[in-house]
Amino acid sequence: MGFIEEFKSKNFTIYAQWAGLLSIPFLFIAGGVAFLAFFLFSIIAWILAFILIFVEVPLCMKICPTSPKFDAFIKIFENNYLRTIGYLLFSVVIFIFASKSGIYILPGLSLAITGICYGIAALKHQNHASSTLTGGSGV
Repeated sequence: MGFIEEFKSKNFTIYAQWAGLLSIPFLFIAGGVAFLAFFLFSIIAWILAFILIFVEVPLCMKICPTSPKFDAFIKIFENNYLRTIGYLLFSVVIFIFASKSGIYILPGLSLAITGICYGIAALKHQNHASSTLTGGSGV
């Protein structure tokens, strides 16, 4: 199944995965911009981006050497309900910093959209699917 067919499938886990992937560069950029002015936000944003890389790109878990503890931590996010909670919590953390500067709104918004998409997928009882472009099995 190709990229276009995955988006036409109406599987909200695919939409959420791509929104989550979009969050990663937003977090890296916002963390970089805030590095000198707000160091704590930068560290939190980069840690979240690093975690999201492993959560949203299944290929990374296959090719990168990781510890069993890290693998167990990432496996927590296999369930759509737990991904919803995780992304919404990540979003709240980022929005807490948004009161300091407007640059933090974009990563927080993309994380919230991702959480909402995973929530819709969970409510519709859709199985988690990863895009074939990221090393997943597709829909």
